[in-house]
Amino acid sequence: MSSLEYLSIYDSELEGGIPNSFAKLCRLRELDLGGSLSGQLSDFVETLSKCAQMTLESLDISNNPNISGSLPDLTNFLSLKYLSLWAIT
Repeated sequence: MSSLEYLSIYDSELEGGIPNSFAKLCRLRELDLGGSLSGQLSDFVETLSKCAQMTLESLDISNNPNISGSLPDLTNFLSLKYLSLWAIT
């Protein structure tokens, strides 16, 4: 999966945070996890940012009412152009 560029598991009814293996998605450009996460938002960003921070252009983590915490620093995501966080409580 290291060459994966687009991943959408929107509203997949999966539960939990993202697996540590997401840190190996070094070519990821678009990630849509709307309605699929729970846990700390900072843990999610920390796991993802290890490799994707240079390539990720679009991140959608909207509609995740089971995610908590404040918005972490996203300034390391140098290519990020689209960020959707609506309906996160």
